[in-house]
Order: sequence, then C-alpha cells, then structure tokens
Amino acid sequence: MRASLEAAFAQAGLGMPAAVMSSASILINKALAQQSDCLFVASLNVLRELEQAEPDAVRHLPLYVPHVAPGVGMLWVDDATPGVAVLMDALRIAPRRIQN
Repeated sequence: MRASLEAAFAQAGLGMPAAVMSSASILINKALAQQSDCLFVASLNVLRELEQAEPDAVRHLPLYVPHVAPGVGMLWVDDATPGVAVLMDALRIAPRRIQN
C-alpha cells in the first residue's frame, strides 16, 4: 500500500508528507485525523461516513492510488465454527460468479 501511495504522489508531482503512519484500523485513522494533520487511505464508503460524522476533520484528497485492488480479506483461527466456514466459502465463490 505504501509503495502505491508513494507512486500516486510522484505521479501527481508531489512529495510524500514528512510524517508517515500506516494503519489498517479505521478507528485509529479517525482518531488521528481528529487530533492531527495526517493522510490515510480509505474506501469511498468509509470516507463518506467520516465526512458526514466529522465534516471539519476529514477531507477527500482526489488522488488516484494505482495498483490497489478492492478486496475482502479473511482472518480466522484454525478451528473456524461451521457458520464462519460457510461465510468463508461464500466469499471465495462470489467473485467467480461475478466474473462469469
């Protein structure tokens, strides 16, 4: 993600900010956005929610970040419950159905 963000800034003719932080937690990103000047990558849906909740704290930077594919990740323990196993199977099958 960081390399893609650096490439996007370079393509726009901009340097990266002096302070860089990486977090996959939207809660941490939101807290940092409320307390300091920072940049973070978020989906448009998350961005819209944050802009509605904190219109003076969050702004959309129209910067295209190449090579960042939208996706869904899965984390699980070795002993996934039957319900989790069904959900994981559905997440694996859905993209194939969409592509066909």
